Amino acid sequence: MAETGSKDIAEQYMVYAPFAGVFLQVSEQDVSRLENAEKYPDDGELQQVIESLTDWSEKKLFKIETLSDMTELSINLNQICNFSCSYCYSAKGRSNKVIDQKTLFSALSFFIDRKRTEENNLQLTFSGGGDPLMSFSLLKEAIEYSERLSRAHGFSIGYSIVTNGTLFHPDFIDLIRRYDVNVVVSFDVLEEVHHSQRGKYKEVCDGINYLIENGIYPGIRSTITALNVHRMEEMTLEMISKFPSLSGIAYEPVLKPSLFQDISDLEKFYDSFATHYLKAANLGFQHNFSVGNTIINSTEICKERACLGKFTLTPDGNITACSRICSSEEDFYERFHYGTVLENGDVVIDAGKLERIMQNNVYTYTECNACIAKWHCSGGCMLARFSYHQEYFNYHCNFIRKMTIMSLLNQKIEKI
Repeated sequence: MAETGSKDIAEQYMVYAPFAGVFLQVSEQDVSRLENAEKYPDDGELQQVIESLTDWSEKKLFKIETLSDMTELSINLNQICNFSCSYCYSAKGRSNKVIDQKTLFSALSFFIDRKRTEENNLQLTFSGGGDPLMSFSLLKEAIEYSERLSRAHGFSIGYSIVTNGTLFHPDFIDLIRRYDVNVVVSFDVLEEVHHSQRGKYKEVCDGINYLIENGIYPGIRSTITALNVHRMEEMTLEMISKFPSLSGIAYEPVLKPSLFQDISDLEKFYDSFATHYLKAANLGFQHNFSVGNTIINSTEICKERACLGKFTLTPDGNITACSRICSSEEDFYERFHYGTVLENGDVVIDAGKLERIMQNNVYTYTECNACIAKWHCSGGCMLARFSYHQEYFNYHCNFIRKMTIMSLLNQKIEKI
């Protein structure tokens, strides 16, 4: 069966088999042939297409069923930050709270333990409520202690740090080099936008250049709001010009309902994001510069939950299912909180609550049943579901579906 590519997409059908990794653009006539394939047993080309659509060996289904399946520990060392971003998700929890070493080490000992998991590769990510580099000594101690545990138990551990880019120094450089830590800098790229939303533009640029001068090439993550949603192409060119040694950027749409006046405002934002993201991605492709996004990246795997499963340690010694939920002062905290590190160092998990949290998945929501994004969006982000009321979330769903189709079409074009 020929894959058509010249007609307008509105005049075509899309056939997608996510587990087979096959995406086809077909005509109405082709759809009829597929639906009545038993009538054409001698049509070798048609039968070959059917075989490709039903060969599920291409992709596995990623899922986490129990705590033992979790491989990523997110650590929020503190609630302290030297920024005051307009879209900060943890502003309500801001305080001078810093996790104590005993609690930190107890959580690490629990997580990096063969009695908990048989998985060999673990990931530690430092981000959250405050900036991890506001507590550099604890950061260093956490990584060094994790290394000792990994050697003792036979694990391989990868490390990531998400930071605002203004707190780098020689000791940090040494730590990054020694343990091959991945660094991600939050940066809104355009000077006037960054000043408006985050502040300290020059300091962040200096920080990024400081890393580059020391042979460290950070990932860059930009939050997209109404201020810059129509400027992603400009942001892409600015990154290529200003930091030519960096290989890419991630653009993520803001998740803060209060920034949108009404549903039409949200819909307009999402439509603009999809349009300008595609243009920015194509522009980046022309310059060998990667433009990424979580929704787009999700089309590469099939999974049961949008967030496979989180073990997030908060500065209070509590454990939540979302790296954005790191204080009891934040909205929806109780919906995500499922464990605690006690004063004696024991880690207590509410297994029943964790199970209920994990049941928020692709099987839970009937609207997911026939959606093309089903096995990539996987029911959607729990925090987004709680943050938006249903009518708003419907537009959020439409946006994810649109971005997923856009990604699949782009992959098909690249293969051709």
